[in-house]
Amino acid sequence: MNQRPIYEELEQKVRELEKEALNRKQVEETLKQNENMYRTIFESTGTATIMSDEDMTVLMVNSEFEKLSGYSKKEIEGKMKWTEFVAEDDLEKLKEYHHSRRIDPNAAPRNHEFKVIDRHGNVKDIFATVAIITGSKKGVASFLDITDYKEAQKERLKRQKLEGVLEMAGAVCHEMNQPMQTILGNCELLMMDIDENSSHYKKIHNIMVQIERMRDLTDKLMNIKEYKTMNYIDGKIIDIHKASK
Repeated sequence: MNQRPIYEELEQKVRELEKEALNRKQVEETLKQNENMYRTIFESTGTATIMSDEDMTVLMVNSEFEKLSGYSKKEIEGKMKWTEFVAEDDLEKLKEYHHSRRIDPNAAPRNHEFKVIDRHGNVKDIFATVAIITGSKKGVASFLDITDYKEAQKERLKRQKLEGVLEMAGAVCHEMNQPMQTILGNCELLMMDIDENSSHYKKIHNIMVQIERMRDLTDKLMNIKEYKTMNYIDGKIIDIHKASK
């Protein structure tokens, strides 16, 4: 019996298996390279980034998120949910976004702002960019700390308010100074013809005292340097005394 065809068939099978094994190895190497590449990108993106599962568990974080949150990767990955970092006032809104995206990736905004609380209790303003990984329910989110920007906005608003106060103060003082000066002059003329012990003299003198008090207030208005407020009935008013120091 001729055994050669059998040997040739076996050799062919061996070559096919070797080729398949080589292809599998090449695929594995390619997958490993891709994984390393994506991990490198994830780690070096420059912003705090996380990957989370459908149940909100944080699967992976980069070093920037460690800095932002104050927690280490070992403490977070697979153990904590992203909801644990969100300020209470923003939590329900972000949960709604989370569920909506898994029904329709375009159902929730890709970008939004919210507040993060780190492990030390510090509250930080965050600008988030969120996306669903194609073909899965997993999400990737990057977080930009905009706390300093928000504080700068508040300071600009304060300066704008102060400018408005100064403009108003200048206009008020300009309008008030002339009539007050007229009142003072007339009071002095009246007092010259009245006995110092009379009740009229005392009343006119009291008028002058109140006018001088008003002049003191206009001087303070003209010297306002800061935007300071104080509580007054149902709201706030400018604290002239503190603002003009």
